[in-house]
Amino acid sequence: MRIAINGAGIAGTAFAYWLGKLGHEVLLVERAPQLRTGGFVVNLWGIGYDAVERMGLLPGLLERQHHSDELRMVDAAGRTRGGYPSHVLVKLAKGRMATLARFDIAAAIHGALDDRVDIRFGDTITRIDDRGGAVRIDFEHALSCEVDLVIGADGRTLFFVLLRDEYLRGRIPAEAGERKAMLADALAGVGWEASAILSALGQVDDVYLDSISQIRMDAWTKGRVALIGDAAACPSLIAGEGAGFALAEAYVLAGELHRHAGDTAATFAQYEARLKAVVARKQKQAERLAASFVPRTALGVRVRDYATLLMRLPMFPTLLMGRYFHDEMVLSDYGI
Repeated sequence: MRIAINGAGIAGTAFAYWLGKLGHEVLLVERAPQLRTGGFVVNLWGIGYDAVERMGLLPGLLERQHHSDELRMVDAAGRTRGGYPSHVLVKLAKGRMATLARFDIAAAIHGALDDRVDIRFGDTITRIDDRGGAVRIDFEHALSCEVDLVIGADGRTLFFVLLRDEYLRGRIPAEAGERKAMLADALAGVGWEASAILSALGQVDDVYLDSISQIRMDAWTKGRVALIGDAAACPSLIAGEGAGFALAEAYVLAGELHRHAGDTAATFAQYEARLKAVVARKQKQAERLAASFVPRTALGVRVRDYATLLMRLPMFPTLLMGRYFHDEMVLSDYGI
């Protein structure tokens, strides 16, 4: 089959990897002029960790993981008010967790792509015409072509700041200078490392600023078109498993396509059946957890900070966070 993938992030490159391994002709399209760099670090565990292991990329990625001693909650003067050692989370994941830069994951997969994967940077799909037996796609720059399937995977600092909506006045601007000014206004006078952050902000060109959002759709597939990764069901950074789900979704979709010998309807039905409810429950968990990330009141901040101190005691990590590290599904063996 000839399959077009729009987006060369983690989900898109992972799906291209499996398709190339299965012998499909793959066109991977990415709007950026080259593989995107940057992006904050993510904790990879559960089914995402399992998916990377099945790709044979885990040893190399473990050599590139980031290590930290602890998570600290500090006040305006920089004094520690809460937090816990990083190994607490690793223990909850039964040792199968790696802290990695998003770019390192995508780059590792990109480096392992099969020669049958045609990568087209600096372009994007602008129109999809599903004709039943095939799909005609138009591009921003290249000539139109026909493929059998189209997959949308275009759903991005080690350092990031979380702010409640009331600290940002008005709509988020598109221009980098205006974004910097908005952040400067929001962080003015808050103490801690804010002045150093604002000083560093003036030295960068790329400023990513957006609302923390989820994508919830009634269906991930239609006809000969499917979505994976954040394009299908972004769980948000609060869920902590967006990269992992992207990797798992790519593996399951490729595996079901292989199992059903190219039967698109059966493939898409099983893809959604295996993953959609699991991801939806993770999104609900993130929604409940959101208030602890950015509490609305000073009392809420203190309660959050004291709760993190309990994570240092036996049993409390499992009681407070155990459910967030429990994946309800196990990846099937598709023989790929």
